[in-house]
Amino acid sequence: IILIEKIEEDKRFKSLFTIDGNLLQRIADSMKLDNFDNSQPLHIWYMKDAEGNEHYILIDGYTRMQAAILAGLKSVPYFKHQFNNFDDAYRYALKLQLNRRNLEGIDLLKNIGELMGSDYIQGIKGNKNEAIGKELGVSEKTVERAHKVRTKASQDQIDRIESGKSSVNQVYNEILQQETVDEEASDEQRARLEDGKASIKDIYTEIKNNKKRSNTQSKTTESVPSITDDTTTDEVTSTEFDDISESISSLEDTPAALNF
Repeated sequence: IILIEKIEEDKRFKSLFTIDGNLLQRIADSMKLDNFDNSQPLHIWYMKDAEGNEHYILIDGYTRMQAAILAGLKSVPYFKHQFNNFDDAYRYALKLQLNRRNLEGIDLLKNIGELMGSDYIQGIKGNKNEAIGKELGVSEKTVERAHKVRTKASQDQIDRIESGKSSVNQVYNEILQQETVDEEASDEQRARLEDGKASIKDIYTEIKNNKKRSNTQSKTTESVPSITDDTTTDEVTSTEFDDISESISSLEDTPAALNF
């Protein structure tokens, strides 16, 4: 048991996971009736600084501690850990969180950012996105998309993710559409954008459809033999029948196929 006043908060841990206001109130109401559930202790990183001063840093249980304060409690149960550095403490707290929830939204972005800058990930010589994905329990592709959102999203887009109005994937698609339009839109399309006659999504769809049509036409052209001045119609026809003859010759022992 530890006095709440002795517990130190660390913004690097506190900011990594969003506190749900409704959940916080429900836990606080429960604590008022039944006190703190001793089976769910706070996880504390116990350490001494260079001067020998003791520190009890909260690494997991920020919602539970805030609920305890709201419930008027003065002390709470805790489990004491010792780690070599912040990275080790953070990775342990991360695993505890992932056992309780699927990481998504703003929490996903925050933790990818934390891992990206960690000595642990920077020390990996292989695929860093893959390593981060394993730590967070998500795919490498999810990490790549989330990292693009972290570095390219506007403040409005980040706010929408944080409020739950948009997902990381939705904002990623918005960024992708904007980049495509910036790079490939025609003057006419840009003019319609400026006049408000078309949206980014409209122009992006037009660009993608034009590419599809272009690819389809290209494939059709490649599949039809071209007749040049140096190639007579008879030569082309002869080539086509030679190909068919080779196919038929392999079916000589199959009368039905040969007749057909």
